[in-house]
Amino acid sequence: MISDHVHITKHIALSLTADDWELYHIDGREDAANCLNQAVAVALNRSVLKSQARTQIEAALNEYRQWGADDTEGHATVQRIWDLFYK
Repeated sequence: MISDHVHITKHIALSLTADDWELYHIDGREDAANCLNQAVAVALNRSVLKSQARTQIEAALNEYRQWGADDTEGHATVQRIWDLFYK
């Protein structure tokens, strides 16, 4: 059966800036944005389960809460990424 030989995968790469993430204007914000980009991409690219990806992403937002990543804006950004990835 052909469906046994067809594998469809998705891959996401992110290059959002600190402004895209709406991070606070404090030192380290661009580094925090780069780390968030990587953490979200890894979570979405490697997780089999949506719930597992969401848990990993929420942990990343929490880790960078000092820059405001765990605020409403950070969660809204993740939701937009989530909607695009799982479209």
